[in-house]
Amino acid sequence: MQSTVYVATIFLSDFCRRHVHKACVARDFRNVDFGVGHGRDDIDDVTPSVLVMQLGDDAEAALALQEQYRHSLEPLAVIYLADSPAPELVVQAMKLGAISVLCSDSVPTLVKLLETAVRTYEVRRQWIQQICEARERIQALSARQQDVMARIVTGCTNKAIGLQLKISSKTVEKHREMIHRRTETLSLPELVYLHAIAERPLSAAYALDSLEDVECCVAEQCSATAEEVKSRGRAETVDAAME
Repeated sequence: MQSTVYVATIFLSDFCRRHVHKACVARDFRNVDFGVGHGRDDIDDVTPSVLVMQLGDDAEAALALQEQYRHSLEPLAVIYLADSPAPELVVQAMKLGAISVLCSDSVPTLVKLLETAVRTYEVRRQWIQQICEARERIQALSARQQDVMARIVTGCTNKAIGLQLKISSKTVEKHREMIHRRTETLSLPELVYLHAIAERPLSAAYALDSLEDVECCVAEQCSATAEEVKSRGRAETVDAAME
């Protein structure tokens, strides 16, 4: 996690701004406030982990800004402050991935919420980073190598892959070696794990609560794939024996 945690604020009343500042001081977070006339480019310059806005007169602009971050898959965690927010605004904010809409003016409550938001930012950042890195490693493969890999991770043997792609088993083996080299994997389990990460949707980052959730999601997919590999292996062994 970055050493200095930045909390950006925009579209806040003076009252709310003071409360956010007090909460940031309590946790040694750095608060950077943006007034009227500032936008996303200004906010991005400080690379904040958390963005605090208000569902008040500028609710439409605040939600539009949040939507921009969501569509560009930024891990930024958003918190809204509001006195009596309209239900439809709360629903829209939460569907876009907001951490919460806080109606209390309690500084201790806001401190806890900021701590949660910082942890959520880190979870989202790691989830998105892992997926992007996995996809980059797979995209380094040629089209043919990706065809072979797609079959490897479903449990196909060299012989089965050769028959499907109309190439020899030796050629498949050469592709396997190059796949492991280019994806920087040393074994079938590592390759399956990499593929499982790459297949996860980036948008799922906004539904995770902890880093354990990230590992559980990948582990579940890897476990299912591993079981399929075993089943295919047993079936192909029986077929080979019958031949």
